[in-house]
Formats: sequence, C-alpha cells, structure tokens
Amino acid sequence: MTANSTTGADVDLKRGRESPQWTDVHDWVALSGVSPGAIALYVVLRMHVNRSRDDDMVMTSTLTLAVLMGMSRGDKIKGYLDELVTLGAVDVDRSGLHRRNTYTVHQLPRPATPARPPSRRGMRSTGR
Repeated sequence: MTANSTTGADVDLKRGRESPQWTDVHDWVALSGVSPGAIALYVVLRMHVNRSRDDDMVMTSTLTLAVLMGMSRGDKIKGYLDELVTLGAVDVDRSGLHRRNTYTVHQLPRPATPARPPSRRGMRSTGR
C-alpha cells in the first residue's frame, strides 16, 4: 500500500507478521473484578483450548499452567483458579490420570437465574 505524505514522497506501509490463530479474552472476565493473576490464568487456559476438537476443553496439569505463568509449583495457581471457578469462567474435572485435570473454559458468563419468589414455607397464618 502506498500513500503520499505531506512532503509528496511515497510511503510504503506494510503489514506486520500475522497469525492464523489468536486467543480470545472475553470482556466479561476481564471486567468481572477478578485479580490480574486470575485474568492471566484465563488467558493461558484459552491459549490451550484444542481448536481442532471444536470444544472449549483443556487437558493439562496445574504445574504446566503454573510454569506458563512464571511460577514454580502448581499449587501457586490455586487461588486464581478458584476465582475463575467462582466466576463461572472455568469448570474443573479433577478425575484425569497422572494429575492432569480437564478444564472447560467458558466463552460466555453463566446465564442469569431468575429471581425466586419468597418461600411460603414457615409462614404462619394470622387467622384473620
């Protein structure tokens, strides 16, 4: 692409290197109020979603995730993982072999649950 500058000289604009893959980090996670460490863990988990299976699952160990976040032990990410589970951004299946977990990394927040009417159980009649 060539464009003229104000001096009349041609300027060549070239695109940088591009990747066919990218990592989606969804606004609802980043704006939820979770810690920066939890957001970083969400990014690492999203990076490892297996796109060829067309699902949102990641199968890895907490040690692998911790190392990718610059930590030395898998237990150091527990607090961040707990934040993501509480938020509903990640579900964890801990039944994997060889200390590997399966993480379902959600792209959308949990659906809002409708408010329940107050329970009538335990209410007493006034007899009027």
